[in-house]
Amino acid sequence: MYWVIFLWVISLMCSGYFIFSSVFVLVMNADLKSDYINPIEMASKVNTLWWPDFIIFSILSLLYFFSGYWVVLLLHIPILAMNIYGIVTKTHLVDPSTILQRNEASQHRNKTFAKLGFAIVSFFLYLYMLITEAIAMKGAREPNQN
Repeated sequence: MYWVIFLWVISLMCSGYFIFSSVFVLVMNADLKSDYINPIEMASKVNTLWWPDFIIFSILSLLYFFSGYWVVLLLHIPILAMNIYGIVTKTHLVDPSTILQRNEASQHRNKTFAKLGFAIVSFFLYLYMLITEAIAMKGAREPNQN
């Protein structure tokens, strides 16, 4: 039963990482828009975050699958599908030569906002699940007081 608590703690930490990386990408996008950073530098910084995000997110999804948390897994499927679609169509990384085009930058920003929104919602979901599991575990250990 302790592995469930460990799963939610790991999920909370990963969700915090996703929030941080999404905010970082949005800041890089804003810096590019206001011309504080060039597209090549921005793309190199943002692209280094993409694969760790994808791998961590995929591992979390597999953990939920093997743990039997189907509702949480169903919440992960749209973001996982968006990431896999990006890999298949080779649009998962930021291209510095086309990022300054208005449509590409706004699409990238919208995807990042979607990931940030998901990360914030999932953070509170994981926190709720951690608290409920801890309370259930505490209640199972206490003897009946009659």
